[in-house]
Amino acid sequence: MRKLLHTMRQAGSVICRLPGDDANWGIFSSPSSTITAYTIAEVVKAVDCLTAGLAAGKYGAGFIAYEAAAAFESAAVTREITDKFPLAWFALYDRPPAAFSPHEPFEEYQLSPSRAELSYQEYTTAMQRIKYELLQGNIYQVNYTFRNRLPSLPEPEQFFLQLFTAHPAPYAAFVNTGP
Repeated sequence: MRKLLHTMRQAGSVICRLPGDDANWGIFSSPSSTITAYTIAEVVKAVDCLTAGLAAGKYGAGFIAYEAAAAFESAAVTREITDKFPLAWFALYDRPPAAFSPHEPFEEYQLSPSRAELSYQEYTTAMQRIKYELLQGNIYQVNYTFRNRLPSLPEPEQFFLQLFTAHPAPYAAFVNTGP
């Protein structure tokens, strides 16, 4: 477990489910390059860079934030990100990920209460608007999400592993974008 935690603490490391039908998980480490997008205009360019890296034989991992939706659909409306969290982040690796078992028991991690990024009033107003739009037939589906903030996590890797083993979501990921 110490080796896994050590690798997770390195900038550019990613834990994710590996492609295929089996439930294998892998950890990427030591990226040869990283691709980051902070604006909507940069998101498609980031995806193009990832695609080029994959075509060149690299392995890739990363994410596209919900708030990047407008890069692909101009009608998409999302909350503006007010911190320096990227809209997209990918890493390219020369080696495939190392497989590991997520079923190992990990030490218990105590979590402080979280705080939603929107007020109860903002939430209820949004729910009323969603119900109205659904009833009017203007939309048929909504993926309504919002962020919850936690106090600083001294060991986010340890927290992820505990959460990951207690609640094994099939597509969970841990992405260390670095400082």
